[in-house]
Amino acid sequence: MDLFLNGTKLTDATSLSASGLVSGPVIRTSNNLTQAGLWTKQQRQDYKLQLAALRRAATGRPSTYDINKLPNPYNDNDSAPDDGATTLVLGRPWS
Repeated sequence: MDLFLNGTKLTDATSLSASGLVSGPVIRTSNNLTQAGLWTKQQRQDYKLQLAALRRAATGRPSTYDINKLPNPYNDNDSAPDDGATTLVLGRPWS
């Protein structure tokens, strides 16, 4: 995943503080999935979970997810119910 600041791609050697971000600003992400080349629902679901994991890790919440804890994870563009689709898991899919 690439990180951009004001339209400029930051490299691994560029720290956020060197780019002018210091304590206080709120960083918002834009997940333009069309530009990322993610076309299937499964790819978009996985990408969104990865972004959510980053946000959760930044706030100290559990950030490890198990996609199989979702009642209907996508398989390509299909969301047919899995085994256990009727079972709700507290905190799913985060552990």
